[in-house]
Amino acid sequence: MRTPTGLLLPLAALLLATPALANDSTATLSAGGLRFKQTTAIVMAEENLVIRSKPEGRDDSVFEIVIDYVFRNETAQDISETIAFPMPVEPAECERNDGEYADFDRHSFRVAVDDKAVASRPQYIARIGERDVSAALQKLGLSPALLDAGYAKLPAAMQKKLVKAGLASAEYECTKWSTQWVYVWQQQFPAGRDLRVHHRYEPAAGGAVNSNYLQPEARRPGKPDPAPEWEEGWQQDVKRYCMGAEEQKRYRHTPTYRNVAYILKTGANWAGPIRQFRLRIETARPEEKISLCWQGIRKVSPTAYEAVKTDFTPQQDLDILFYTPD
Repeated sequence: MRTPTGLLLPLAALLLATPALANDSTATLSAGGLRFKQTTAIVMAEENLVIRSKPEGRDDSVFEIVIDYVFRNETAQDISETIAFPMPVEPAECERNDGEYADFDRHSFRVAVDDKAVASRPQYIARIGERDVSAALQKLGLSPALLDAGYAKLPAAMQKKLVKAGLASAEYECTKWSTQWVYVWQQQFPAGRDLRVHHRYEPAAGGAVNSNYLQPEARRPGKPDPAPEWEEGWQQDVKRYCMGAEEQKRYRHTPTYRNVAYILKTGANWAGPIRQFRLRIETARPEEKISLCWQGIRKVSPTAYEAVKTDFTPQQDLDILFYTPD
């Protein structure tokens, strides 16, 4: 069984990390690729983030992300910035559990500024560990369309090239690089006024069988559940999603799960904090539960949770577990 890596990494110069989603950030384009930078001239006045779980079987997508921003140029001069919207890193094929991750639909990403559609340019970053192998893949002739196709779907000649270069495993029939897509466009921020930016897309989402699922016949009414069989993995999940005692019990009684990540820390790249931030998480049905590390989130309807913060400086990214106990 392939072991999944951690999905969220710090964005120091370039790399972020699930399969999801991200805050806008200003960026520079250099010979080394995309580099995110801090701006002191433009304020993120508002961010309204909606992460929506869809009922299984309705269509091919599992989640939908909708983000509405209000940016404010508080200077007396118009400012042109390169804007980057980074997706989380999709783990390497060789590091995934079978069926754990869905592919990100790159064509689903949409941008509108003041209600007018804007064309963005997708760029990718491929890495093995900390090593950027994007140029190596391009040199071998691997097209962006095949970047996430998986080893089995690649032409035999390309498989041989990748194995020879140490970028794929013939033994396990998998590719070794993780992938991150970043959407880039040039944006004009008029002096002294608000600019409204809207994003919508369907992220790559995780999901698999819960390896610590407790079968109904093994449950003991009125007594504590037996210890999880895979203790290490259980403790990782409890920590990753900040699960309390009740959440842990519900999750033990859940046969499968879905999860989605969102890169939030790039919201700290604007001038000062996010002045008004609103997070809304919607489940597919009332029975579906969520767990995440976030203080102050509250249930506002049978299928919705919300949190509101003012003068908010993101210190962590979002990683949300969706699960339905039986």
